[in-house]
Amino acid sequence: MMTAIIEVTLLYFSFKKEDCKDSFFTSFYFDNFATIKAKLMKLHLNKITLVLFINCLFATYSFARPTHPYVVQYKSLSDSLSVQYGIPSSVILSIAILESDYGRSRVAVQLHNHFGFTGANKAPWRTRFKQYTTDRASFVDFCDKIAKTKFYSQLKGTNSLSKWILHISRMGYSTQPKKWKRKVMKTILINKL
Repeated sequence: MMTAIIEVTLLYFSFKKEDCKDSFFTSFYFDNFATIKAKLMKLHLNKITLVLFINCLFATYSFARPTHPYVVQYKSLSDSLSVQYGIPSSVILSIAILESDYGRSRVAVQLHNHFGFTGANKAPWRTRFKQYTTDRASFVDFCDKIAKTKFYSQLKGTNSLSKWILHISRMGYSTQPKKWKRKVMKTILINKL
């Protein structure tokens, strides 16, 4: 489309009607130029309108979408642990979101376990998941476990989310590492972490 506009513009400025007398092209071109120009302008304006509409739609969607209450509740905790341990806050929070279903899972609600770690518990039902006294204890335990891994010293203090997520997935955190990595990255994007 842009090529057609450029060609018509070049033709318009390079030809003068009196320079090209008795040519079918010239008579057709100069007689129909206004119509061609109007159609091109309308098409161009339609494209601009569409682009503006799509941009407005995305802007409205991104601003209208409220931050999830779970993110609001645990963002400051993950930020403070990020400073203390050197693990990106978005990695801590996105894994907690994914593993606890935004804190709605039975394990998160009743056992304060936001990361799916197994261990001792006093749950009234049969479960293998570890019980914590507080939600904070679950977050701290996650950071402690990460701090004891081989890759921690290499990545501590870096903000490479993909490297952190790759190494955490390799430590046996998930039974399906590739799928889990994609889910964590998607969680980061969706929640703008």
